[in-house]
Formats: sequence, C-alpha cells, structure tokens
Amino acid sequence: MVTEGNKLTGAFDLGNDRFLEIQEGSVDGNSLSFSITREGMMTMTYLMSAVAEGDTMSGTATAMGTTAPWSMTRSK
Repeated sequence: MVTEGNKLTGAFDLGNDRFLEIQEGSVDGNSLSFSITREGMMTMTYLMSAVAEGDTMSGTATAMGTTAPWSMTRSK
C-alpha cells in the first residue's frame, strides 16, 4: 500500500503470495478506505475501511450485505 496525498494505491496482501489491486483508495488522516475485487467463479467486490495506528491497521470489510472485521500488520 502506498499513499500519495489523499490517494491510496498498491495491493492488498491476502497472504500465501495472493494480492488484490487496491481500487478507489483514499486516505483522510489515519483513516483509509478502498475496494478490492476477487475474481473467480463468482466475482466479489469488498468495500474496506480501517484506521491505521503505527504498523497496524484494523477495520471492516463489507461484501454482499455482510460485514466482517479485518486487521493487518506491516511486515518489516
């Protein structure tokens, strides 16, 4: 993930060498939002939001009417 001004770009790391391109990414202070689309038998777009604190961010992911928590930590 890369920020330039209030724009967020890059890729969302799903683990196991799986990455999804960040779309419509934005940053406002330490809050961020973006969407990612998983292709396959059934294409699904997730609307992601989070708050970053240090090397960690946590928030919610919404897709198909369901919302779930998510978090990630920056690898060093």
